Amino acid sequence: MIDADLKPEQVENFGQCPVLVKFTGYITTNGPGTVKYTFTRNDGATAPVFVLDFDAAGTKPVNTTWTLGGPGLLEYSGWQRVKILSPNEMESSLERGSFKMSCK
Repeated sequence: MIDADLKPEQVENFGQCPVLVKFTGYITTNGPGTVKYTFTRNDGATAPVFVLDFDAAGTKPVNTTWTLGGPGLLEYSGWQRVKILSPNEMESSLERGSFKMSCK
């Protein structure tokens, strides 16, 4: 069994453009093995594939960032998730990975 979670450090992000949205989370396994994972987000972008090796059951942290905003005012709502590719495919919660941002 594998469990994964990812959430923004701040659900609402405001400031000068660009805004850096930071996400932290974890991957938990119930035994030893290799976990391959990536990050997906609502704009369709995906990250490279990452690998975590577990010597035994346990939890390891994961994190990623998303930089948004350019010249002018920007308001955006989105989400980012951790997607387990193997050994069992699954994704973290959309609700937990959701955020809002506004910058000028």
